[in-house]
Amino acid sequence: MLMRLDESLARIHCYEITIGDSCSTDSEQLVRVPDLRRSAVNDDLHLHYFDCRLLKIFSCRYVYDLKISSLHRMQYDFGDSVLRLQQLFIQVLTENNIEFRFPSQALFVESFYSEL
Repeated sequence: MLMRLDESLARIHCYEITIGDSCSTDSEQLVRVPDLRRSAVNDDLHLHYFDCRLLKIFSCRYVYDLKISSLHRMQYDFGDSVLRLQQLFIQVLTENNIEFRFPSQALFVESFYSEL
């Protein structure tokens, strides 16, 4: 029974990640950011991309809100996927000459759990 509870809690339906890019990012690059992030999310078969939108504009960065879901069976597997996703974001943005600002933060703003 405890194993099924762990498995149930690991099925996260909505996970929000707030990510900042440098304001030196030009408008052409800004248009590509959501697609670049979608391709990074789709690289993991256990993650599903929902949306990526420009959330705020600050003096030195653009802040995006990325929404994904997970069908991992265990919580630590989900955590590993998020870590790999963040590393892939860094790689994809660097390859496309898009500067990013640290710290970017990951927030469990809204999480819903499914029943098995």
